[in-house]
Amino acid sequence: MRTNAVHGCLLLLLVSLLGACEAAASLGARCTRASDCESPLVCGLGRCRAQCSAARDCPAGQVCLEPTAGAGVCELPTVDVCAASCDAPLVCVSGHCRQMCDVDSDCPSGHACRAHACERADTDAGPEDGGPPGDAGTDAAQGPPGEDAGFAGADVGIAWACDPIADTGCGGGQRCGLSGGIPTCIASGAGAEGAACATETSCGPHLSCQGGRCVRFCYDDGNDGACGSDRYCGASAVAGSSPPTGIAFCSDACDPLAQVSTCPTGSHCAIDVAAGNREFRWCAPDGTGAEGATCIGQAGCNAGLECVYGSTSCRAFCNPSEPMPCAGSHHCDASTGWVVAGHLVGFCVP
Repeated sequence: MRTNAVHGCLLLLLVSLLGACEAAASLGARCTRASDCESPLVCGLGRCRAQCSAARDCPAGQVCLEPTAGAGVCELPTVDVCAASCDAPLVCVSGHCRQMCDVDSDCPSGHACRAHACERADTDAGPEDGGPPGDAGTDAAQGPPGEDAGFAGADVGIAWACDPIADTGCGGGQRCGLSGGIPTCIASGAGAEGAACATETSCGPHLSCQGGRCVRFCYDDGNDGACGSDRYCGASAVAGSSPPTGIAFCSDACDPLAQVSTCPTGSHCAIDVAAGNREFRWCAPDGTGAEGATCIGQAGCNAGLECVYGSTSCRAFCNPSEPMPCAGSHHCDASTGWVVAGHLVGFCVP
């Protein structure tokens, strides 16, 4: 019995030693904790990576991803690629996972905020490098490019004279907007996002005049995060719009329940459905249809109403969590399951 106990102890010791001698994972290998990786690598975003706090900590051309403040890791060029989306909090921009931003100070040192994504400031981050086409500094200084110059769009084989999303490629007080549906250098307006507009030149940089208001451009790759919380990026985000291939528009940030006046005069907040049954909000022109009126399309109903149930009748929005959200004998039907601006949205029906 004593011999067996000794043998058992020796076996446990051997297993322990073998486990301790297992090789640590190398750069790019999957991991769950820092001790899984070779020193000085750390475990970040599920992979063994080099730690960073600035662009200069990473190899040339590689971005320092900072998913949480002060815990940056260098990107892995063969891993941090995407077709539509990335693991939160990163977003997919031109085929690469990137950190979202509004201004340069939102990014790690040595980076610039381009098209709401952190890119290295020491390189011309074109599409091949994971950044937006063109360089905001040199292109703007040189003025609009000539016929042979151009910016590759989000899809391969497309060339634009300028980039409306990053607003690069134009100079002399101009911005990149749409003219005849094509990205072109035009006069820059003063209209902010959501402001009423009459022409493309009414809106400021990064915006387009669609449906009578200034809406934000975004890359047409399902990158909803570039538009902000609970918003949609796509060709159908603005009903009736037809953006050029490779770019899209951000849906409106209006609230159909509150009907807060974030839409221009003469329009109201409505809900529509895009490919994949994804709902988006937009400012639909006010129609003449009263509650219960027959309608075809969202523009047929008056403010506060939605053309629902197979586009047949105008119905009022309602919040099913309220005690009596509908008037008279009507009840709030929330069977669509739409959650907008953090709350469930239904419609008052008989």
